[in-house]
Amino acid sequence: MAATVTTLNELITTSVVTNAENPLFGTRAGDGDWEWVTYGDFGDTVEKARGGLASLGVGAGDRVAIISDNRIEWAVGAYATY
Repeated sequence: MAATVTTLNELITTSVVTNAENPLFGTRAGDGDWEWVTYGDFGDTVEKARGGLASLGVGAGDRVAIISDNRIEWAVGAYATY
């Protein structure tokens, strides 16, 4: 049976655990080939970004603005703030 997910934090945690080796995001490299980021890699990067925000003093209830083009780093920043 699938896990019940009620928050965005639960969504990323469940997805990373369940699909760690599967590709999540693909970007085009300079030669036109695709480079893939797995759920596991994404989860690790989100955790590092969360640690970075915490080291800057960002905590629960604080507001964080993300101004970015549509890219993997935007998703990392968004999930790190959730």
